[in-house]
Amino acid sequence: MRQRPFIALHPYRGTLFIVAFLVALALLTAATKVHATESDTPDGDADRAALTALFNATDGENWVNNQNWLTDKPLSTWYGVTTNGNGRVTQLILRGNRLSGEIPPQLGSLTQLERLVIDDNLLVGLIPPELGNLTQLQWLDLDRNQLNGEIPPDLGKLLLLERLDLSGNQLSGSIPPEIGGLTELRTLYFDENQLS
Repeated sequence: MRQRPFIALHPYRGTLFIVAFLVALALLTAATKVHATESDTPDGDADRAALTALFNATDGENWVNNQNWLTDKPLSTWYGVTTNGNGRVTQLILRGNRLSGEIPPQLGSLTQLERLVIDDNLLVGLIPPELGNLTQLQWLDLDRNQLNGEIPPDLGKLLLLERLDLSGNQLSGSIPPEIGGLTELRTLYFDENQLS
């Protein structure tokens, strides 16, 4: 009868092998999660599309800083963009970055956005009512642009809003009563407009 070979691992080497295997498995799992958090999800794709619409609508080629915009790199590496652990955009801060043109309505699909700061630019046209879809928004700074028309009542849906700065534009009409229902609001600027 033929004997099977007996292979014995030194107890220390066997433990070391198992630990190395588990570490490699953990690293592989983490790398897979990081890769799958952003553009492999429908929400991540929607965020990328909204940012692309902003770039195209506001002459992104001529911004002061457009580092990594419209590349395949993670959104968190795009200048002015912050994302959460799921790769969703939570902050968009492009203050004084020479954005010119109209704010695209697609920004309303950044549903995890907490801060939108695009003040001190050359933005024109109306404030899109779709910004009322940004129900996680806490800061909205659109001041020192050339925005006109009326303040959309839809901004009254931003129930977490703490700061609203629309000063230094060419806004007209009256302040929508819906703004009065924003109970978290701590800072509000409407000066230097043509509001009645």
